[in-house]
Amino acid sequence: MEKPYSKQAKRLIGYFGYAVFIGYIMLWGATIQQKLIHTAATTFNGVPRFVFMIAFPVFIGILLALPGFIANVRSNGHWKIDWAKLLGVGLPAFYITICPLLYAVAGDMALGGYTQFFISRLFFDDILRTVSGLALGYLILSVIQKVKYDD
Repeated sequence: MEKPYSKQAKRLIGYFGYAVFIGYIMLWGATIQQKLIHTAATTFNGVPRFVFMIAFPVFIGILLALPGFIANVRSNGHWKIDWAKLLGVGLPAFYITICPLLYAVAGDMALGGYTQFFISRLFFDDILRTVSGLALGYLILSVIQKVKYDD
């Protein structure tokens, strides 16, 4: 019979290894971002940088939600999407996350003619964009749930 602390130790090692893996991915992403910043400065084409600024936090959010999603997949029940969470949190997070790309591609017209101050403070703020991208990525997997069958 396996000792109870042995199972907890395996979980601890697994989660720690996963955290190290995510840390490595984040360092790799920072390296790529620096290369894209340099490329954008030399070629005057910022679209690849904007795409990476959008996609990378979403990818990290998906990685953060992955252990819970795997546990959800292994459980019994039928699949359900939490539409209230997806629309209430996901849509604003999606909009804030993609606004820099919309602005880079279509200019002020894509954002509905908001003032430059509003655009620069809200949509180009690195922290806000990163947090909304992480939330969006996390939501992509966390809104998909299994609900127990009614007996």
